[in-house]
Amino acid sequence: MDASHLLIGLAAFSLCAETYVVLSKSVNIELCFLIGLATIQFYGIHRIIQLKMYSGVRSKRMEFLNRYRSLIYSSVVVAFIIGSIVIVYYFLSNIWIIFLLGVLSALYLLPVFKSRRIRDLSYFKIWAIASVWAIVSTLAPYVIDGNWTTYYPGLMMERFLFFVLITIPFDARDVHEDRAIHVKTLATAMSYRSLKILAVAIFLIHSITLWLLNFDFAYSISIQLVATAAILGFVIPMANRPLSFYSIFLDGLIIIRLLVYLLILKILI
Repeated sequence: MDASHLLIGLAAFSLCAETYVVLSKSVNIELCFLIGLATIQFYGIHRIIQLKMYSGVRSKRMEFLNRYRSLIYSSVVVAFIIGSIVIVYYFLSNIWIIFLLGVLSALYLLPVFKSRRIRDLSYFKIWAIASVWAIVSTLAPYVIDGNWTTYYPGLMMERFLFFVLITIPFDARDVHEDRAIHVKTLATAMSYRSLKILAVAIFLIHSITLWLLNFDFAYSISIQLVATAAILGFVIPMANRPLSFYSIFLDGLIIIRLLVYLLILKILI
């Protein structure tokens, strides 16, 4: 299992835990662990599908995926086995809820529309990805542990905008592959400069929404700092961005949301 799979799994775990922490609830470690495993599994399936869809495309990213093909397959198998054990031991009574959340997560990457994935529908890619992350990371803790609060819709809205923001650079990264299989995305339709302007606009909308949602100050300032790092990382000129920019920096921002929040809470107390 390569580091990028572990990182995206840790990001999903961290985002789930963040939901509990910001709502002042005890963290359901088993659920967050399961969501992390499921993310590793779906992320691996997504890459396997990409290897088949983009088999004739030459790019650094496809070379990277082909080099680690066996690790990608093994990560899916390992995550499935461990995840199944976790479900049997901790969530057997909630198996239908877990199943429905899994279907929701898988819909955007499986070819369900005439051999096309939902994410491959024209200009739908970033919205589909952002929706899945926002919905699952807030809905899973609620449907498993209950105790609805009015903060859930606000969390979902903030995370949707945050993931739109950090998905735009991935859209830019995939522009060569998407053009090769005739998938229309914002990046294939817009110039790189226009894409940066859009990212800045999303950042501003996210910032305004964040402060209007009336979260506690420590949470608002921590998410604002992380979002600022995201937009600066994208708009600041950088020749030949390495693949690590996406798998380490952008995915890492999901993880440090919680860490920054806990640090600021400690400083303010």
